[in-house]
Amino acid sequence: MSRLLLIVLLAGMVSGCAASTTSQPASTSPALTPFDQLTFHTTTFHLGSWPSRNGPMSHAKQGPRDKTGVRMVDVNGVLYDAPVIQAQDGAGALLNYATDQNPDDLSLAEKDAQRLIDKRVTNPATNDAWWFPYPFPYALYGDPHDTVTPPWYSGMAQGEAVYLFTRLYEITHDSSWKDAAVHAFHSLLYPLKVGEDPHSRPWATLVDSNGYYWIEEWTLPIVGDDTINGFGFALYGVIEYAREFHDAEATRVAYAGLTTYRYAVGRARHPGGPSSYSLSHMDKRYTGYHGVVTSQLRIFAYVTKDPTFAKLAQEFYQDYHDPPVNHAASSTAALP
Repeated sequence: MSRLLLIVLLAGMVSGCAASTTSQPASTSPALTPFDQLTFHTTTFHLGSWPSRNGPMSHAKQGPRDKTGVRMVDVNGVLYDAPVIQAQDGAGALLNYATDQNPDDLSLAEKDAQRLIDKRVTNPATNDAWWFPYPFPYALYGDPHDTVTPPWYSGMAQGEAVYLFTRLYEITHDSSWKDAAVHAFHSLLYPLKVGEDPHSRPWATLVDSNGYYWIEEWTLPIVGDDTINGFGFALYGVIEYAREFHDAEATRVAYAGLTTYRYAVGRARHPGGPSSYSLSHMDKRYTGYHGVVTSQLRIFAYVTKDPTFAKLAQEFYQDYHDPPVNHAASSTAALP
């Protein structure tokens, strides 16, 4: 097992200037951000290749589309944009393209990605970061008392957008996709600070009271929801980005995120049965999501060569297993 280190990253204060919404080429080394000032647990990991040469994402499930072909979500009979769904649909289309080289698949991925870009917002507090808002209310865990109102943001969506944009750049070598990936990745560098109003600006990350850096699938209405599978999907994007662009900041985010994920999975485990969906709702135990996390553990074990990930993957499989899980499709059961 890699030795757990506690690091302190100190730097100057971030600039408070407003970000431009124009699509100018972005640097993969942003100006100093609040991430540089964080104290958090981290481990140095090997970041190798994915088990599949076409990446870790599975084919997305089918669903409604608008007249342009972009994947949508139906909420009470109304079609809405949904960033996670669109990022996964685009990634799934790229899997098809890798197999058949059908230009229609590449076109669909580009349409999904462009919709994310078209709907993006910026905020002066986060400089050049791009945010992908949800435009409809959603009841977390189906509880109407925990309904988040639009616009709201998901770290899972932010990370999966990074993945889609990066993969498009790798395939097309179009610099506009790299530009989009950079802007999306920068959203992970502005964690919610202790005492900061969680409704005051978009955010996707935080450092918890135990010193672990989280990419939060659910940022509202519960701060510190700590969902496991959504964190894993976001890490796919960080790892893909770090390797493709040889970005030191993204590598540090990947190290911190993998450290947290490894720690959190151990806490979420229930030996002999399905694991908890999140650390804030330990009673929420879904067999499908247990399969998703088992798959993620296997992927991270392969990428990092870390024996603890391999051990956890085996334990999770022994605790509960079903037939192979389409984990991109399963991940959308709770988050549209």
